[in-house]
Amino acid sequence: MREPAARRRLDDVVAAFVADARARNLSPATISSYLEALDAFRGSLEPRPARQTLAELSLEAARAWVAEYAGGRKPATVANRVRSLRVFGRWCVDEGYLRSDPLARLRRPLVPRVVIEPFSDTQVLALLGAAPVPLAITLRILFDTGVRISEATGLRVADVRDGYLRVRGKGGHERLVPVGRLLAAALRRYLERERPRAERPDEPLLLGRDGRPLTARAVYQAMRRLARAVGVAGVRVSPHTCRHTFAIGFLRNGGSVLALQRILGHRDLAMVRRYAELTDADVVAAHGAASPLDRLAERGSAAHGQAASRPATRRRRSPTMWSSGLPF
Repeated sequence: MREPAARRRLDDVVAAFVADARARNLSPATISSYLEALDAFRGSLEPRPARQTLAELSLEAARAWVAEYAGGRKPATVANRVRSLRVFGRWCVDEGYLRSDPLARLRRPLVPRVVIEPFSDTQVLALLGAAPVPLAITLRILFDTGVRISEATGLRVADVRDGYLRVRGKGGHERLVPVGRLLAAALRRYLERERPRAERPDEPLLLGRDGRPLTARAVYQAMRRLARAVGVAGVRVSPHTCRHTFAIGFLRNGGSVLALQRILGHRDLAMVRRYAELTDADVVAAHGAASPLDRLAERGSAAHGQAASRPATRRRRSPTMWSSGLPF
């Protein structure tokens, strides 16, 4: 067992935590998220960071910080910070810095489930039709493959293969993402006519007008300007909405959930179900095709029609809801 927590400087433990995260090849975004949470929490402790010790990592202190931090912030943001703190607490136990995890009972706030509306077909066509190069090829990649914007901007010239893209996802994991014939043709045209000829296969695929590699932020800002110009409204305009639009379109067109999971690069189906939430229009259409009362009425009307076609009998039948109309 290492020295007591009361004598262990929190600065040193956090530095060791970050070093281990980098050694495990966690993504820079993940490490940054951990650090942001730890920095925010430490701001509520001993005002002099150099004097903060691991003993201050207590459930009471963490709960008090969460209650204060949550004010005015989105529940999803707070939940992500709490998750990062819990990861740090477990790591401290696993590495022998603490005997038990003081944050094991720190609970994340409930995050309301929000349905992200996808772009409509009309909106997709409007964006693609008005987008300048190289935003046009970027949007085509996002809409046809569902890759993350960081994955799209991380593509290299050599990653364009015959019928698929080689994509590097979170943690450096690579996967092959198929492309449709229209995107394949657009990529060939882009490389042959629109992008400056690459001298090396490892050069970035997507370049801005200034010849420098496109960034996720630049694509986001360009999308916002383009959406305003073509009148796209009523939907969140961002590269991630393209990913959501792809997922729903893939399933609507008969793609399987398991295939979608592999294309999107998720390890389990939980996130895939979130991306592939049915829209209100899908629910209405599904209900219209399967409404129990409507189907019951149709069967009853058919049965009544068959009875009416048979010869009349002397026995008088009482009116039914099929002949007199539904009673509501």
